[in-house]
Amino acid sequence: MLEFDGKLSSIASTEHLLRPLEDAVALGYEYLRACGVCGERKVCIYIHLKSLGDGFLAELTGVSVEVSPDTVVDEYVVKLLGYASTVRSRRGSVEFYAGPGTAVGVYYMTCRDKLVAVDVEPVEYEEVLLLGGD
Repeated sequence: MLEFDGKLSSIASTEHLLRPLEDAVALGYEYLRACGVCGERKVCIYIHLKSLGDGFLAELTGVSVEVSPDTVVDEYVVKLLGYASTVRSRRGSVEFYAGPGTAVGVYYMTCRDKLVAVDVEPVEYEEVLLLGGD
């Protein structure tokens, strides 16, 4: 059985995440990145699959927002900088990562609706540590 924590279910379409997360549990993955698009920005949510003995809990560990390197530093970007625990260059874009404490706020600062993840992939624990998660 797979459960979703309140933070994760408040920002993501759990209906779209259920199958990929069940597959990840079956394959033994512990951390995942689920990405989608909000307007012009790529948004990713970081998920920890925590064993509960008789099932798993999918819990939110962070949110990242990617912008192009030539994005004008406007009020939105300044706010992202304020909330981000990590800023890095990633695949030709700039990624702002916010940990679990500010993830929901950063998500809704960027998106109006729940994220429909179109790309879900495993993430190494070391990357989660690097980003400032767990």
